[in-house]
Amino acid sequence: MAIDTTQAAGPVLDPFKDPSFKHGEVETDLDRRFLGGDVVARITESDGESPARIIDANENWHVDVWLQLTGSLLPMICGSLAFRLIGENIGPGGDDYEREADGGLVSLNPCGNGRYHARISVPANAIQVENTGTPYKLVAAVTYLTVCPLRRRDNAQSGKPGANDLRPGAMAAMVTFPMTLFIYEGVEL
Repeated sequence: MAIDTTQAAGPVLDPFKDPSFKHGEVETDLDRRFLGGDVVARITESDGESPARIIDANENWHVDVWLQLTGSLLPMICGSLAFRLIGENIGPGGDDYEREADGGLVSLNPCGNGRYHARISVPANAIQVENTGTPYKLVAAVTYLTVCPLRRRDNAQSGKPGANDLRPGAMAAMVTFPMTLFIYEGVEL
């Protein structure tokens, strides 16, 4: 499953009650009675180990992010959500890292239950590390984007607008993970 753009449905375990998920912060310019929420995220390695704090950089891994919006204005909120993973290199070697959700922007559904999910898949060797490992500070960020363009688009441009084409709204969320060490595992058991 790359990304669920329709919202969570069916018998899914509640990630907001699962202790393997890390809770974050949601901020809006409104009182929580009108618009608020909760956000959680979890890092999972290719072998299914979760939550992961030491990651084999030479193997695939991913981050699942869930956002639950609440409040009386929920049926009036339209636009999109941009889910991103941002990694700040804390040690020697390597560069900072950023990656968007697998399926791009997630459309808000004002008639839905307010629950949204995105998966951010990171391919093997995408994060460069030193031979003895490199620590990163990872953040899963969610930004609300309105339907309003940042600038007028030419009629010649076609296709769906991206995160940099739309005006950010007054809502954002983030989950800050504990320091994470990336290593190149040279021996598999």
